[in-house]
Amino acid sequence: MLLRGASAQAMLALGDQAVVSGTSFLACVCVGRWAGNNELGWYALAFSVVVLLTCALESLVMTPYLVLAGRTPGVERARYAGSILLQFVALAALAMVLLAVVAIGVAGYGPRQFAIVLALLVPIVPCTLLREFARRFAYAHLKLRVALAMDMAIALLQIGMLLALARVGLLSAATALVSLGVSSAIVAAAWLSVAHRDWTIRRADFWPSAQKNWHFGRWVFLALMALMLQANVVPWLLAGRIGPAATGVFAACLTIIQFANPLIQGISNWLVPAAARAYERAGVRGVRHVVNRTALLLCAVIGALAVVVIAVGDQLASLLYDRDFAPHHALIALLGIAMLARAWGMAAYNGLIAIERPQGNLLVNILGLAITMAAAPLGLAVGGLTGAAAGLLAGDIASAACRWLLYWFETSRLTAIHASIISRNPAGLTVSV
Repeated sequence: MLLRGASAQAMLALGDQAVVSGTSFLACVCVGRWAGNNELGWYALAFSVVVLLTCALESLVMTPYLVLAGRTPGVERARYAGSILLQFVALAALAMVLLAVVAIGVAGYGPRQFAIVLALLVPIVPCTLLREFARRFAYAHLKLRVALAMDMAIALLQIGMLLALARVGLLSAATALVSLGVSSAIVAAAWLSVAHRDWTIRRADFWPSAQKNWHFGRWVFLALMALMLQANVVPWLLAGRIGPAATGVFAACLTIIQFANPLIQGISNWLVPAAARAYERAGVRGVRHVVNRTALLLCAVIGALAVVVIAVGDQLASLLYDRDFAPHHALIALLGIAMLARAWGMAAYNGLIAIERPQGNLLVNILGLAITMAAAPLGLAVGGLTGAAAGLLAGDIASAACRWLLYWFETSRLTAIHASIISRNPAGLTVSV
């Protein structure tokens, strides 16, 4: 069984991601339904900035900790945990400075509404980053109930504020972002008050730990940045070529597809530490067992969900947003197939991280980004929104296929190296690669 020995943790990870994705989904629906496509477009663009910065935190700080913390003795692990808290503070401060600079530039030369949204992100982003830091820290220590409790509290606060804002007619992209920041700040502050026992803070540990994380995480960071840029090429392209209303329509259709996100992200959150532990205990064979079965599970379930979404996507969009919402059946169908391609490639993506070969993900993601950047503008010119989605799909399929080829090459290479070492080890000593 795929989840044997870890079924409880995997189910908690799925439940937690269902809460996170569900909250994001409901936030988009609230903004689109009660504030309109323009505000949803601005909100989607601003949220993509939040996601990019979250990916920087995840790849440079939290993913190395997820993989390496289990290999660190208890006392040293507490100091390692303290050092990544300091790294979070440094990253959050840098993000605030960069956002302030960009907001000032946009205020002088870009749309006023977007400048306001970016300015609001300056105090909001540290709160959302702290929330993500707390989640990933809980995952690293297999305290998934803590992560679930935090995310449920944030969901109740954020959606409650959005509904209250909609009721009094004050819901907009800006106020929706404020609700995200306030809810994240309240819950993350409560977590900090009780989690301090898990780390020992020493300034002397900052640079050695940061260098270790950078050595491992730089490839994950660059790969994630390329992946996120590929995912956001189409929304930003639509905003520049047509306007925020088109971005809002695309975001509305995308939220229909995101019904599958809890499963994809939940399994991904569980897969990194699970595959890393399998690699420690059983080598390449253990990783292949976990990754291959995860891929089969994802393709079966996401494929079924994609069929359902393609069949009833237009009806769902009309129900959630507005009865007059224009049908976009082809657009939703292409996004559904792209979701399946991403789910298929995700297992190999995490497998490469688990065997400490994250460089390969960077090369594959750059390829996917290049294909999307070339195909999406051409598709937009030929087929409008549907053509742009086709360009995104082309990049997703190419990157997923190349990722699996690279994963099989790397695991086969490691297996051959291990066999060669064993053949030269007649004493039968345990050897790890």
